[in-house]
Amino acid sequence: MSAGLRHPFCRELSTGAWIVSTYEPFSVPFCNDGGPMLVIPGNLVSYWSGADQYQPGVSYRPPPDDYERACAVTEFPALLDVGPGRAIVLAESLEPTTLVSWLRLDLQPGVMLALDVDPRDQVDAERVLDELRRAPEFGWEPAIPEYLIASDKLVLMHAVNDGASVELPSGRWNFAAIGNYLPVSVLPGHYAVERRRLDIEDTLVLRLRPL
Repeated sequence: MSAGLRHPFCRELSTGAWIVSTYEPFSVPFCNDGGPMLVIPGNLVSYWSGADQYQPGVSYRPPPDDYERACAVTEFPALLDVGPGRAIVLAESLEPTTLVSWLRLDLQPGVMLALDVDPRDQVDAERVLDELRRAPEFGWEPAIPEYLIASDKLVLMHAVNDGASVELPSGRWNFAAIGNYLPVSVLPGHYAVERRRLDIEDTLVLRLRPL
């Protein structure tokens, strides 16, 4: 994303035009049909190899691929080494990640991830926003004390994909899925990752707060 913080959910098309999410302050949702999700700085995406095409029955079993490493995490969220940095793994086996969306609010520092909230459902989305706005600093718990982002972009993608192959969702769809990625603009630096369980249907929100 070449325009820095021009807009939190901008996508640059090949024509140079810009389109934004119609669900602001949410991004379009990532619809996950199973398996871990990945939050990874833009400069590390090319290092992520996803799932190797291992053929059962062959005599050689290679070391665990990146997808297998993501599947093996036992914490939520978890950190995983990727190239010269680290990615955040959201394990579907530990918390529901059927729908994951970026979220940014004026009263909240940094950027957030809303889990199992459908921004296309205006009623549910407004209930989540209302609770966060009424008590912006209430209920946050530490998850990862310090996380370095050496990029001006974070990417949300499925861990099964390799970073070189993921694409932005097509403009005609109102969601992302396996094979896609959702970028968000950030300022490079150190962040604390925090989690908050909302009263609304046990909704979980993650926040990356600048340190």
